[in-house]
Amino acid sequence: FKMITGGILVAFYSLLTGLPPSIMRAAVMAEFLILAKLLDRKADSLIILVFVCALMLLIDPFLLTNISFQLSFLTTFGILLCVSPLLEKTKPLPEAISGVIIIPLVAQIWASPIQIFHFNNFSTYSLLANILVIPFVGAITFLGFTGSIFSFIPIIGGNLCWLFDKIAEPFVDIILFISGYISHLPHSLYYPAKPEISAIIIFYGLIFVLLSTIKKNFSSRKLNIAALILFLILLVFVFKDSFERKLEFVFFDVGQGDAILIHTPDNKNILVDTGPNGKYLPAKTSIIPYLRSKGINNLDAVILTHSDSDHAGGTLELLNNIQTNNLFHNQIDNHSKLSRKISSYINKNHVKNKILSNGDSINLDKNINIKVIRPYKENKNSKNEDCLILYISYKNFSSILMADCEANALYDIKKYVKKPVNIIKIGHHGSYNSVNYNFLSYLKPQLAVISVGKKGYQYGHPNSQILEELKEFNVKTLRTDKDFAITITSDGTNYIYKNFKNPKGR
Repeated sequence: FKMITGGILVAFYSLLTGLPPSIMRAAVMAEFLILAKLLDRKADSLIILVFVCALMLLIDPFLLTNISFQLSFLTTFGILLCVSPLLEKTKPLPEAISGVIIIPLVAQIWASPIQIFHFNNFSTYSLLANILVIPFVGAITFLGFTGSIFSFIPIIGGNLCWLFDKIAEPFVDIILFISGYISHLPHSLYYPAKPEISAIIIFYGLIFVLLSTIKKNFSSRKLNIAALILFLILLVFVFKDSFERKLEFVFFDVGQGDAILIHTPDNKNILVDTGPNGKYLPAKTSIIPYLRSKGINNLDAVILTHSDSDHAGGTLELLNNIQTNNLFHNQIDNHSKLSRKISSYINKNHVKNKILSNGDSINLDKNINIKVIRPYKENKNSKNEDCLILYISYKNFSSILMADCEANALYDIKKYVKKPVNIIKIGHHGSYNSVNYNFLSYLKPQLAVISVGKKGYQYGHPNSQILEELKEFNVKTLRTDKDFAITITSDGTNYIYKNFKNPKGR
């Protein structure tokens, strides 16, 4: 009778939750375990878990892509597989003590790769938080379940439910306090690079090998060799970007604006402009998520070519969320609300910053040369002509980032650029004067990138005549309004480009 009642209560409680994948997994497993008891059969929790997983996927194969499904089954699998042998190893320590640490530790180890893959973050103190709140979660679950049962009693049900709610309230407050306090500790969130699926598989394979060592299922020599091989392969996946000494440009699709990430051969990260401001705010929705997906928690430099909102609009969002070692700019004016806010932030937070002008160099990586072509120190020209023009060279590869400057900058470019360039970021979103015959004849670019929004046509961007001129000079042209985000990678001699439409590269 107890078993049947328990099965009914589990089903009832599960229906109250709306049956998300994690609850469905737990409920169906519980029902099978109860059924095994009723039939006086031995139940293997691992086999039941695998069977429930197969059953749920048979009903809805798309559950495989559900994050809740992945986390629920993986952590449960890890707990069933690892906790028992680990508890055995901690004897004579009582299981009530060792289990408080081992169970959340195992759950975190098994869940972390999936959490990092989907969310690009890792909660540094989650193990401590789990250990502290587990007793209170148990109390709240018991009180909530009991209250829901008593709520069906006529007349007094509502009052009883209210009473259980009030008893549970202090426990909820304690959990909120603990989680709130821990989440505000320094470095409570870490943002590692998004792992590849193959690296995740190797990680779980390494766990199996280490677990076999604990259980002593195989000879220790073979296991040690297997563990070492898997660990070395995992290291290659984690640090492979450090081995590739290449220069990479990422031209973000930020709409009508500019934002370019430069990743140098020595793993320095430089962001040129921060995109526009406004409701969409690409710094928040595109740039910062991308940086975190690559494990970039620190920028060696942010370069503001000028303080127009379509180039500097995301600066405050970026500085508030990503540590920045240096801020280079062309002398931030105080003519707009945005520029005044940026200036105030720099002064208030003592951000290391430097004004750049023609002839200056940015020396962050000995492998590449970043030369400033404009503006002049006097800054007497128009706002667009006062933009920072950057000439970037790496071995035999070179590029020019024109910001909002136009073809009349050729006179200044000739002072520093003595040979054709591979890549040019067209100035002022491809405006009417952004390039001309003399400009293209001298620079002879192979590839041009135009950073422009889908509504750029309202400003005449990109100008059709400019596109025709680029075509006449056989310049391959990529546009962020049509090709979306664009990546260009060079080994110093050759280069390949990728974009959202062509992720395999050319």
